[in-house]
Amino acid sequence: MSEFQEGMIFKNVNQEDTKIFLDILGIKSKNAKILTQELRQLDPTTFVPDIILELDDEIPIIELQSTKVQKHHHKRFHVCVALADLKFDEFGKKNHFICFFQ
Repeated sequence: MSEFQEGMIFKNVNQEDTKIFLDILGIKSKNAKILTQELRQLDPTTFVPDIILELDDEIPIIELQSTKVQKHHHKRFHVCVALADLKFDEFGKKNHFICFFQ
């Protein structure tokens, strides 16, 4: 139960946090719009990664994983990418998944 609660801390990322992530990742972008809420409506515990950003040329999907990544996580990550592909296809930007873990 505590792992779920700890993971929920990262579900409410603000605009200032996106600048910090982009700096850490070494990504330059004039625009960074948070799109995470778009997928949260489906199932906030399973299919929503921590952060989805719309940048100039791409849509990074970011997961902050507090436990060891295992096979069931990989499946969930694939679902996240597939849902983002479907939802954000209209933007015409590539998306990719980034997972930070301990």
